[in-house]
Amino acid sequence: MTKSATHRRKLSLSATMMASSSSPTSPPNPVATTSSPYFLPELIPQIASCLTTLQDFFAVRATYRDLLPPSSSNLASQAPHLLLVPGSRAMFHLPLRRRLRFRLPLHDFDPNLAAFYSFGCRIAMASPIHHELSFVHLLTGERFRLPYPPAPFCRLLLSGDLVLAFVPTVGHAVQYCRLGDVEWRVASCTEPYVPEDLIFLKGNLHALVRSEDAGGLCYRLAVANLSDKNTVELMFLGDNLDTQAAHGSSYFCLAECLDELLLISAVGDCPEEFHVFRWQSMEGKWTRTTSLGDCTLFLTYFYFVGCVVPTKGMTCFSGYYFASSLGPDHPGVRRDCLYFTDAKRKWIEYSLADGSCDAFVAENLEGAARPDSDFRAPVWVFPSMC
Repeated sequence: MTKSATHRRKLSLSATMMASSSSPTSPPNPVATTSSPYFLPELIPQIASCLTTLQDFFAVRATYRDLLPPSSSNLASQAPHLLLVPGSRAMFHLPLRRRLRFRLPLHDFDPNLAAFYSFGCRIAMASPIHHELSFVHLLTGERFRLPYPPAPFCRLLLSGDLVLAFVPTVGHAVQYCRLGDVEWRVASCTEPYVPEDLIFLKGNLHALVRSEDAGGLCYRLAVANLSDKNTVELMFLGDNLDTQAAHGSSYFCLAECLDELLLISAVGDCPEEFHVFRWQSMEGKWTRTTSLGDCTLFLTYFYFVGCVVPTKGMTCFSGYYFASSLGPDHPGVRRDCLYFTDAKRKWIEYSLADGSCDAFVAENLEGAARPDSDFRAPVWVFPSMC
């Protein structure tokens, strides 16, 4: 295969456009050249599974479109990205520390007026101005819409065709809607229980609920059911969360790793550290752990969005939790680590193994801030989680 001369390239995706902005020219592509080399059809997915940038993937797909759909297996080696919002028209490639030009596949939607939520390779954009909740696949442009929830919310969950919207720690109500519905329904927990967080696991909705008694705040795990009576029916599992586990925590969120239920506790306001607890169903209690089996958890603000599994060929999803393989030696993604984004730090990496906490405010990310400082937390995007 002969290398072509270095030249500027713009890669057109079906509904997005991405290009490296780290230099005025792009390096020669070792796979897709001007002469378009021929590969046996059965080799194309194997080649794609080794590509680590979306530019390379879509350069190959331009020649072998029918053989290379944007699927989880074909995008298995693509690393997590950060979607910079609002309106920056950029994504950030985490391992390469490179900013990529990006255009949302929307022509009738102003992203500056929306809140963003991560669902693998999809994002949800909630805009009260547009009176809708829009879910968009960032690589294909596939889109479905729901009416905007009638009550305030800051959390979204997606499981199959069911969407939940709620405000953690505030109020007892959970709003829910199914695809195709024209209005939302509301279910409420009975007093004194307040949903601290919700997560779908193996088809069941699990809830961490909070209540208060003479001894102070209590936290307890339950399986939640949205009944036809507009109530959230709770079947409690085990006893209250141990007082020691709750001490010093600024907030909790539920997570999942390899089909196991986890509880993440943020300690301090920044936060300075994270504690992870594993649910022991036989004992009915939480036990602290410092190992994720080489997996990596991703959070945005106060909620869990995904897990990267370093086992080649493994890709699965359940509810709004996604797990994907990047291969055992993928650079730039640390094992047994939590990645966390907020508007102040851009993103931090916290190691469960040694307790180190590294904050990153990359120069490329600084340019995403608007002059009026209206900068929200970057949104995690996982190309392999289709």
